[in-house]
Order: sequence, then structure tokens, then C-alpha cells
Amino acid sequence: MRREPPPAATAAILTPERTGDYAALGVKAAMTIHAGTIVAIDGDGWAVPASKTAGLTVIGRAENSVANTSTGAADGDLIARVKRRGVFRWSKSATNAPTRAHVGDDAYAEDDQTVGTSAAGNAPKAGAFVAVDAGGAWVEV
Repeated sequence: MRREPPPAATAAILTPERTGDYAALGVKAAMTIHAGTIVAIDGDGWAVPASKTAGLTVIGRAENSVANTSTGAADGDLIARVKRRGVFRWSKSATNAPTRAHVGDDAYAEDDQTVGTSAAGNAPKAGAFVAVDAGGAWVEV
């Protein structure tokens, strides 16, 4: 059965808004996320540290540390605050190290603090390189 769209508004409406800069995400049980690290969500939508794991999607940078590791902890018992948008500097990969020539290319998370130039081993896309310097690689998420 085909559903018809709602009729056009005939008066002012209150439209909810989110900036999209931050997200509050439930942390997967038995996981610890450290402030300042790369956060991903798994296939079920739970926050986990970024890693070379199939099915992860990088979502941003952790703003707080969360250890959902106590006995009996369940998925989502604790919440991580994640900055979804920004340019963050993380460590450069030892094996797939970015250079200035990679600016504009996709960056891939090798773990929760390291980015490289390759998706090998199921490394999820973390964003795009915007600069590379002696201190690390700057990635726009």
C-alpha cells in the first residue's frame, strides 16, 4: 500500500533542531573509551574504540573517558560524549604513514589514536587528511 505524504503546513510549526556537532552514544559493554581518542560505532550502534574491525564506522573524538567494564555492565549502560565534527591531530601510522602529499585523501583509523593511508585489514575511514606535520596527521571528521 502506498502512503501519501502529509499535507503542506498551513500554519507555523516548531521544528526540532540539533547542531550535529556532538553525540551522546551508548558504550558497548566491556569497552573503555579514553578522552581524545577516535570513537567508532559497531553494527549495532554502540560506541567502541576505533580499530581494524569489519563493520565499524568512525563517528568522531571522545570528549570524556568511559569504562563500561564493571561486572554485569550491559551495552549502553554508560554514555560517551563524542565530538562529531572537527579537525583533530592523531598519531601517524608506522606502516601506512601519511605525508603532505596525502592531504585531501581519505584517512583510515588503525586504532583509537592512529591514522594511516590504507583501509587494509578493515581499517574504517576516519575522514580526510588536512595537514601532516611532525606531531601527527590532522584529520577532518
